Formats: sequence, C-alpha cells, structure tokens
Amino acid sequence: MKFRTDFGALGFYMVMAGFWFLSLLVGRNHSNSWSNELACALILLGVLFSVFRFQFVYWELSPQCFREHRFGTIREIPWHEVTQVVSIPPNKALSKSLVVEFCHNGEVTPFTGRDRILATPGDRDGFVAELRRFAPQADFEA
Repeated sequence: MKFRTDFGALGFYMVMAGFWFLSLLVGRNHSNSWSNELACALILLGVLFSVFRFQFVYWELSPQCFREHRFGTIREIPWHEVTQVVSIPPNKALSKSLVVEFCHNGEVTPFTGRDRILATPGDRDGFVAELRRFAPQADFEA
C-alpha cells in the first residue's frame, strides 16, 4: 500500500502566491516595482519546487518490508527491524508527523544505534494501522 506525503500548509502558500501573482497581473499598468515582481516569482518558484518535491516522496508498506521512496532513492527496512513509531511532537496522537525508528540486524549497539524515517502521510490513521499490522513487535506511541 502506498502513502503519499501530506501537503499541510503548502496549499495555503499556493493560494496566497496565486492571489499575489493575479494582483500583479491586474495592476501591471500601475506603479509596480521590480521587487514585487521578483518576490512573486521567487514565491511561485518555491511553491512549484515544493509541489515537485512532495510528488516524489512516498512510503510503500508491503508484506516484505517498509520502503521509503525519496527523489529516486529507495530505502528498504525489513519489518523485524522496526522498533518504534512515535508522533512528533511526542504524545500527540493528532499530529500528522511520525518517526519510524529501526535498528539494523534487530539489535542496537553503540556502533549501529537506531536509524529513523520521518513520515508525514496524508492518511495518518491508515499508515499507523498498516505499521501495526506488519510490525506488531514495535512500540507505538502514535
């Protein structure tokens, strides 16, 4: 099952950038300085970059492993290595952000430690339910 990232406040920024750009186009014959046009262009570029970036980040939960796809790189974690799932901020079940902690080879040593994946899935409840199904040994604080 695939889970895409949540856009969060990005939608608000897209709407604001659109209104700002529209106001510049409507008032083009009036006294607009180049700084307003530059600021509008930078905001639109930032919004486009964010949309592009979010399209290429998703998590795939299959019976074999937990996969994180990020800009063409794939990180695979076997389910037996998942140790903990925590909300960010801690103890806030309504938070959208989660940290999935795992350790390689099933044990934490001073040299390996734990590794983490930060996830902000659009369907948080479905994501946590699938994690619980595939990694029942993990501690859940989400």
